[in-house]
Amino acid sequence: KVDMGKCAFTEAVLGRRVEGKLEGSLTYRGTAGKTVDGDGNVDFTLKGGTIPLSRDVLGFEKISFDALESSLELKRKTLQVKKLALSGREVNGEFTGRMTLAGDIMKSALSLRGTMNLPAMGKKITMTLGGTLAGPVPRFK
Repeated sequence: KVDMGKCAFTEAVLGRRVEGKLEGSLTYRGTAGKTVDGDGNVDFTLKGGTIPLSRDVLGFEKISFDALESSLELKRKTLQVKKLALSGREVNGEFTGRMTLAGDIMKSALSLRGTMNLPAMGKKITMTLGGTLAGPVPRFK
């Protein structure tokens, strides 16, 4: 398990400190230095975590969770999000979609859709997440 709170690389790349214990698997075929041009799969679980948001969303400045499970596939500059499931006391949700990767990871384009359950508010929300990794744009339906 990797303690993400102690991983300076993640904070440097994402511009925010992600917390939690990470475990999972990664397969990759490609050339070093040209990561986005390769092919591969990532399956991971982040447990007991917190992710700060780039801006306030529905009154949340951060999302705390018990588990974040993901299944991703990389093919020629597109990261297919087969599953991104979040479970916790404040929020639960599941998303699918894709991220079109840019040379600067923070400029990668997001195209995700899914649902979020907010138990404390008694709400279930359908939403899309567009924009970039640096500036995600949530839209609620």
